[in-house]
Amino acid sequence: MTGQWILGLLLRAASLGAFLSGAAYAAYLVGPPLGAGAVREIKVAAAGVPLDPTNPSRTQVGRLRYLGGVALTSPDKGFGGLSGLMFEPACNRLLAVNDTGSWFILQPEESGDRLIGVRAAHIAPILDMKGQPPDRKYSADAEAVMRDLVTGDTLVWFELDHRAQRYRGVSACDPGTLATAAHAVDRPAAIRGWKSNRGVEAASVDGTAILLFAESEPAGAGRMAAVRLEGTEAILLSYPAPDGLLATSAAELGPGVHLLLQRRVPRMRRLAVTISLLRPGTDGRLEREEIARLEPPLTVDNMEGLAIRRERGRIFLYLVSDNNFLPVQRTLLMKFELLAG
Repeated sequence: MTGQWILGLLLRAASLGAFLSGAAYAAYLVGPPLGAGAVREIKVAAAGVPLDPTNPSRTQVGRLRYLGGVALTSPDKGFGGLSGLMFEPACNRLLAVNDTGSWFILQPEESGDRLIGVRAAHIAPILDMKGQPPDRKYSADAEAVMRDLVTGDTLVWFELDHRAQRYRGVSACDPGTLATAAHAVDRPAAIRGWKSNRGVEAASVDGTAILLFAESEPAGAGRMAAVRLEGTEAILLSYPAPDGLLATSAAELGPGVHLLLQRRVPRMRRLAVTISLLRPGTDGRLEREEIARLEPPLTVDNMEGLAIRRERGRIFLYLVSDNNFLPVQRTLLMKFELLAG
């Protein structure tokens, strides 16, 4: 999440009327509550959304087949801001984090392959090594969640204060595990120079290594910084960010191939979200092949989380949006099938 993004939303809100603008501005100034309290189940309502409101029968965009989506709302004030997502195959649930320092578990409700709702949801604060919840936004801005294949740890990557907090045993399959304190903190030297609000926005396993993507740390014309970490070794990389498309989430699709979620904030141009195949290039340059683009009139928002689900030889994707706790945005959860190229 960036300050420019919020400013753009406030300007858009102003065009919807003084009341809505005032509500958005108040939400921005006061800010949502930081992660706090005990692990608890929360009520979440889900309203179905079409892929294309102008053509509700449409089911495909690029190489993605739409399998349903919902707009989520909750009376719990801590719900929102979802910015990292992973799928737990052992229980078919989603583990998420948000940018005010909370964990979420979402249990998708599906009819066949189609996503039709959320059956249950839990929230809990992301605890530090002392077992304490975040005490300020600077330490709470969680942007990515992943599972380290070497250690089995669940890692939460934070922007602003660039770091990963490591957790043993945290799983969407058992809500009680969200009360676990971090057992270690990683502060890779390779990302210490990234600007505070331009840092880690996406993270993914890469075999036994970890790939990190900066939201907007420049690395040459039309490119942003990335890094591959393996043990004590760090390899500096860069990824394409054409037309202001910045990385928000990534997931390993296969050896040397990742799915990269990127979005362009609506300043002078309209909102756009892309899903691309990302492969190693030369001289540390990762190269992208765009396979789908979501932009109006298609249903889209500030998409910041992507998770892969593999089942019976098929590959499914879940996308979730960060509503920035603003009334002009929605928390969307959408499901797609990746089609053969």
